[in-house]
Amino acid sequence: MAITSWLGILPLLLPLNLYLAPHLAAVPAVPRVLAAALVLSLAMTYLVMPALTRLLRGWLWPARVRPRTARTGAA
Repeated sequence: MAITSWLGILPLLLPLNLYLAPHLAAVPAVPRVLAAALVLSLAMTYLVMPALTRLLRGWLWPARVRPRTARTGAA
């Protein structure tokens, strides 16, 4: 799961640092980092990680240890 998180964070953090950071140079460090952490956390939680875990479910949970769900007939 750590690799999956890294795969999600890198594409979000790279453009943030390359394109947005130069425009926010006048903003003090603490509010700038707080805003970046808020945006990154929300994007990871609600957009990126759900998509990545669906995409990588076969690798994250191989068939022999995949969690059982209602769709597989388990209770």
